[in-house]
Order: sequence, then structure tokens, then C-alpha cells
Amino acid sequence: MTLQWVKVDKRRMCPQCRAFITTSDKVCPYCNTKVGPRAVEQRDPGPILGGLIPHAQFVTSMILLLNFGLYAATRALQFALRRRRLDGC
Repeated sequence: MTLQWVKVDKRRMCPQCRAFITTSDKVCPYCNTKVGPRAVEQRDPGPILGGLIPHAQFVTSMILLLNFGLYAATRALQFALRRRRLDGC
């Protein structure tokens, strides 16, 4: 199986008439409506939740560490309870 690259289509939809136009069009050729910038061009990768989460990578790492710790504690408790049950206590 070979990898095939797919060319991205250079079309977008007019917000007024919903006709497909090219990404380079500034005015829709069908309804003559001025077309604004694409959503990806307007996007501002600013702070997450308005700065509520200061460092997303740090927070994600802490959540994963906490999750792994709870998993390890659960497995250790299961092991201890299973061993206690097998010993007949």
C-alpha cells in the first residue's frame, strides 16, 4: 500500500449565497457580497480560557501524572486485597 497525497481544495463557501468560491476571491462572483477573511486567518491562538489555565502543557502533564498515580494506587490496593483474600484473613 502506498501513501498518496491529497491536494486540498481551494474552495470555500460564500456566507451570503452559499455558493462555492475560491479562497482568493474577495467578492463573491454570484451575489457580489464582500467576503471577509477565512476563519483560520481570524483565529488568535491566545491564552486558553482567557488565561485561566496559564500553562496548558504543565496542567496536562499534572493531570496525566495524577491519573497514573490513581491507577497505580488502585492496582496496588487490588493486589493487596486479592492477596489477603487468598491468605484466608
